[in-house]
Amino acid sequence: MEFLIKAAQLLMSLSILVVLHELGHFIPAKLFKTRVEKFYLFFDPWFSVVKKKIGDTEYGIGWLPLGGYVKISGMIDESMDKERPVETWQTIVDEYVNKIPIEFNSDTLKPIDKDISQKLVFVADEYADRCNSENNNNEWTDEQKKEFALKTVNGFKLLRDQRQSKSGIKRVEIASRASEGDKIGGLKMLLYEAAFDFHLNALLKGSLIYASSLGLKIKEEEKADMGEIEPEPWEFRAKPAWQRLIIMLGGVTVNLLLGIFIYSMTLYVYGDKYLPNENLVDGVWMVSDMATDLGFENGDKFVAADGEKIDRFSDVLEKVIVSKTITVERNGVATDITMPIDVIDQFLNNGNQQLFYPRIPTVVSGFSENSNAKKAGLKKKDILVAINGVSLTYYDEFKDELANYKSEEIIVLVDRGGEELNVNVNVNEDGMLGFKPANLSLKQLEELELYTLASHKYGFAASFPAGYNKAIKKLSSYIDQFMLILSPSTGAYKGMGGFGAIGSMFPATWNWEVFWNLTAFLSLMLAFMNVLPIPALDGGHVVFLVYEMIVGKPAPEKVMEYAQVVGMIMLLSLLVFANGNDILRLF
Repeated sequence: MEFLIKAAQLLMSLSILVVLHELGHFIPAKLFKTRVEKFYLFFDPWFSVVKKKIGDTEYGIGWLPLGGYVKISGMIDESMDKERPVETWQTIVDEYVNKIPIEFNSDTLKPIDKDISQKLVFVADEYADRCNSENNNNEWTDEQKKEFALKTVNGFKLLRDQRQSKSGIKRVEIASRASEGDKIGGLKMLLYEAAFDFHLNALLKGSLIYASSLGLKIKEEEKADMGEIEPEPWEFRAKPAWQRLIIMLGGVTVNLLLGIFIYSMTLYVYGDKYLPNENLVDGVWMVSDMATDLGFENGDKFVAADGEKIDRFSDVLEKVIVSKTITVERNGVATDITMPIDVIDQFLNNGNQQLFYPRIPTVVSGFSENSNAKKAGLKKKDILVAINGVSLTYYDEFKDELANYKSEEIIVLVDRGGEELNVNVNVNEDGMLGFKPANLSLKQLEELELYTLASHKYGFAASFPAGYNKAIKKLSSYIDQFMLILSPSTGAYKGMGGFGAIGSMFPATWNWEVFWNLTAFLSLMLAFMNVLPIPALDGGHVVFLVYEMIVGKPAPEKVMEYAQVVGMIMLLSLLVFANGNDILRLF
């Protein structure tokens, strides 16, 4: 059940972030009159779970929950769909299909017309004359005519190439209609496709005749020269570089603003409650041996990290991991402790991820098997406050003192519901009494009046600057941790995690405050990751756009295609590595 709750929170959080991120691309694309062919939550290789076409855009939900995408016409993106719009050429072919009908045998799909060869020549010559007539009327220069001829030839070639690549799909579609009982509809489609191919072939020949009349030598069998095909006005590549830049940065911008907004709203609704380090008057407890191995001691008060004051106890662990020097107050004296370069590697290899905790009283929460404490009459919720007359406020003090009485009998002073009583207990040879100490939460420690938590409430207007400051702090911290991954000597790369690691961040019980805070953090993380200059990410597209704005012309299309492939390989490799780390942690 815990797994399902965590998975549900992860799925809901990522769905919100992906949809809003893609809206960040979608909205400016629409504002700049750029056609968006697809808007998808999750990826849809081979099939979609749900899809519906509204206008020019197909909206849908894929089955592969690794993100989402918008497919913008005329843009080389992660879909690797290099197909160019062919509506202009398709419209011309349809015009001739209707104007000069050709009859075909429904069984053999061979033309019935006896003068089919003459019709092919007629259509070709008619279109060549049409091109020549239109251009002469416009009084084009020879260079302009050649540009038009190249555009026309390659436009029909592109339509031909795309139809050939989809011929199998078209056959399946026709067969599907026939098998579903619509034999007449299937037959009509079959005859239309045959007529369309005939006229497309004739018009291509006509455009080649026109090109030849201008002295251009172009082979019919060659593929379309994509460089000679002008973009349609609604294509991404037809838009000015500054508009394309805004479209590409839209997703990152939305994620950044969303993170700030969510943090602002959580501060407005829930406020901000934390334990200030200055309220830990007796210092902190070193929960793990790793903490003492790093040079810390029970009772240390955390003061600063690399000279910057640490205000909150919740920031201590992060500062220890990313900082070079930690300053603590020990017995009233400031002491600097230098962190080893592989502190992250040590932390990842440490079985107990918790290094520090506020010092807690010794509260009995349970008993081990054959417990001496239980035999002596100790009960759950008993607070153990002294051994043989030595007052011991905290559990770490109690544990250290107990180690001095191995295999001996001691007198333990117990606070039981406000009443004090002495209990004689035998200590085993390991220096243990056989009870489990309570791991008290900060809220419980506050209720016991051991610590005072700071609390701030924010009005609606005040929550926005506070949310902004919190978002910037979280983003800066994430960037610091990310930079450590780039240094192999730190071992930080071993901590990279995939969906399992992200899912484990969510609590086992549904908590809206935690959910929204984690969603805000993931939104900032998504913004930073997407702006990295890696092909296939938004940042990679931005690099090519900046290059175009500086040089004055776009990077070669083949370069962008190859870069996209390299970027996808990099991202998939990182995905496998990160999720592989998740799997290895299970064993």
